[in-house]
Amino acid sequence: MQSVELPVQITVPGLLRAISQLPPSDLNKFMAEATMLQKRLNSEEALLSAIHTRLPEQQIRRLRFLEAKLEAETITEQERTELLRLVDIAETTDVTRAEALLALAKKRHATVSELLDELRLETGVD
Repeated sequence: MQSVELPVQITVPGLLRAISQLPPSDLNKFMAEATMLQKRLNSEEALLSAIHTRLPEQQIRRLRFLEAKLEAETITEQERTELLRLVDIAETTDVTRAEALLALAKKRHATVSELLDELRLETGVD
């Protein structure tokens, strides 16, 4: 592959000027690599979005309130149905987050624990 002289600080226009100096075969290789990089970064962005998804605070408060009523044995049938629905939503969110954590850890060749540390996330239940 041909070497290209780059300015010390690379700007997008400077990078494009450098890329324009590549012969067609190297440009094709570069474009293939850039496309792969873009797919990887987009994939990581989607995984990070899933990892950071939480129940809205209002739903968390309602869930905790209904759990307290269940524990106190003062919950109505309608509230029990609502509680089951909220628990299902919370569990689905947690599973999605866990799957995204595992997938991103694999992509980065790291353990989930290392990834949690890197992202400064705590373990535990919402």
